[in-house]
Amino acid sequence: MKNLKCFRSLFSLLLLAALLLSLSVPALAETQSGVCGADGDNLTWTLDGDGVLTISGTGPMTNFDYDDVAPWGQEPTAVRIEEGVTSIGSNAFSFCESLTTVTIPDSVTSIGDNAFSFCDSLTTVTLPEGVTSIENGAFYFCTDMTGITVPSTVTSIGINAFCGCWGLTEFDIPANVREIGKFAFEFCHKLERVTIPEGVTSIGYCTFDGCENLTAVTIPASVTFIESNAFDGCEKLTAAVAAGSYAESFCKGNGIRYTTVSGNISQPAPAAPSAPSAPSATEDRWPGAKQKHRG
Repeated sequence: MKNLKCFRSLFSLLLLAALLLSLSVPALAETQSGVCGADGDNLTWTLDGDGVLTISGTGPMTNFDYDDVAPWGQEPTAVRIEEGVTSIGSNAFSFCESLTTVTIPDSVTSIGDNAFSFCDSLTTVTLPEGVTSIENGAFYFCTDMTGITVPSTVTSIGINAFCGCWGLTEFDIPANVREIGKFAFEFCHKLERVTIPEGVTSIGYCTFDGCENLTAVTIPASVTFIESNAFDGCEKLTAAVAAGSYAESFCKGNGIRYTTVSGNISQPAPAAPSAPSAPSATEDRWPGAKQKHRG
C-alpha cells in the first residue's frame, strides 16, 4: 500500500511538470507579422506557420543592413510579393536557405543589393517586365538556380549579380543593358552560352571568370571596352565577334579563340589593353558577402 501511494504521488508530480512545461513553451507555427516599408507602414508582411511570407502594400521596401536579419528571419520557404510593392530591399531574403519559390509582381522595378544572396534552394525566378536594375550580388551564390527570366526592361546588371549560380547553363542578356558589372557571372561553372546584345558598351573585370564550361559568347560591335581577365579560366570559349571590332582586337591580345562575323562596325575599334589590370585595392571584392553564415 505504501509503495502504491508513493507511485501515485510520483505520477501526479510528473503530470504537473508536463503541464507546466507545456504552458511555458510558446506555440509553434504561429503567424507573425510586421511592417517593412521604406516609409514605415506603407508595406506590411505576414509569415504563416508553413513558412509562406506575404508582403503587401504600396511603394518601396526598406533596405536591410547586411549584419541585421530581416524581421521575418531566415525561415521563409516561399515569398509572395503582392502588386503595389515597387522594390525588393537590399538583403531582404539573404541566407533564406529553405526558400524555394518567389512570386514578384509587375509593380516591382528594382532588385536590391544581395536581395536573394545565398538562397541555396531557389531554382527558378521570373522577373517581371518593368524591372530595370539587378543590383550588386542580387542572386549571389544561389547555387541551385537553373533558370532565370530577365525582362527586356533591365538596363543594368550589377557586380556579382549572378556570381556562383552554379546551375545556370545559358543566359541571354536583355537588349537594353549597357554595362555588365564586374564578377557578374563569375564561378557559374555550368554556364555554356551567353548572348550579349548590340548596345552593351563594356564588360567588367572577371565577369565570366571561372566559367570553365563556357563555349559560346556573342560580343557585338557596340562593345568598346572589356576589362582584362573578363574571360579568365574560360578554356573552352570561342567568341563570336564582328570583324574589325574592339572585341576582335581584345581576343587577339588576350589569346581567346574567336570567329568573325560580317557586319557594319558602328565606330572604330580602339586598341585592346595589352596587360591585365587588377581592381583597386580599396574596391570591395565581395560586396555584401563577408562570409557564408552570419556569426
